[in-house]
Amino acid sequence: MIGFLCALALLPAVLIAPGWYWAKKRYSQTWLLLFLPTAGIVFWMLLTFAGVGPQSLSNLIEVFFVAVAAIAAAYLKFLLFDRIDSTRSRGNLFAVAIVVVVTIGLRLFMPWLPE
Repeated sequence: MIGFLCALALLPAVLIAPGWYWAKKRYSQTWLLLFLPTAGIVFWMLLTFAGVGPQSLSNLIEVFFVAVAAIAAAYLKFLLFDRIDSTRSRGNLFAVAIVVVVTIGLRLFMPWLPE
């Protein structure tokens, strides 16, 4: 299970890397954005361990949605927030907030799935 989650955290980071490299040419980027999927998955695990939302092995599908949300948030930052001068300094905060809101939303509103 740990290997599966590690692989799932690595693949989105690899998918974010080209956008990060391209965006780094134009604006300064922090390398921590590459760990956004990992942070989202760890946050999901903490919520699961805390008992938030339904507890079922089938709810592992939520991790895929968290990873996709992290990829989308990173590219949204690269393509939208970095181009607008007033939001450039807060782009990382917006990306993290998107992942946190999606993760909490999934844990609270995803129905219990039978195994």
